Amino acid sequence: MGFQRESLPLKYLGVPLMAKPLHKRIWEPMINKMQDKIRKWTTRSLNLVARLVLTKAVLQLIPIFRLSTFPAPKGVLQQLRTIQRDFLWGKGEERKKWALVAWEKICKPKIYDGLGLDDPEILNRVLGAKLWWQWVKDPKAQWVMIWKEKYGSTWLNNELIRMSGHRKGSYFWNKAWDNRELVQ
Repeated sequence: MGFQRESLPLKYLGVPLMAKPLHKRIWEPMINKMQDKIRKWTTRSLNLVARLVLTKAVLQLIPIFRLSTFPAPKGVLQQLRTIQRDFLWGKGEERKKWALVAWEKICKPKIYDGLGLDDPEILNRVLGAKLWWQWVKDPKAQWVMIWKEKYGSTWLNNELIRMSGHRKGSYFWNKAWDNRELVQ
């Protein structure tokens, strides 16, 4: 049929496919991309508002696609948080800056006196819950039918949201399964 035979690791739709997707190595290009952006921005003098806008519009959006597909290791989530926090407060390689407000307070919505930033760890969990919600909500999607047959064949469609027990599977499934209580 003209298909080339490939071996892991490879990329499909921008997502690296490998035998061990939880390995820190798959996150390094994304982290390097974020650090390259920061290096370009720090050549200019930016005030706090400009750094906040860049953090929200760029630094928090770069990891979204990868976080929506893979469960990120704790070390990677901490590194993402550190990159975002340090840039926001203007900490550079030659300058030491102190955070003026705790990261947890900054990540609160604006109506609760925060700045509306997303904490990478919470975002990782929410994106896992979103996978679970899509699985429950759209029973006719092809990937949903595969998951239903593989993981939930004994459950009725209207009971999927309340699935319980111990079910391990692919990394994508485990990400959704581990965060299902947010939907439940």
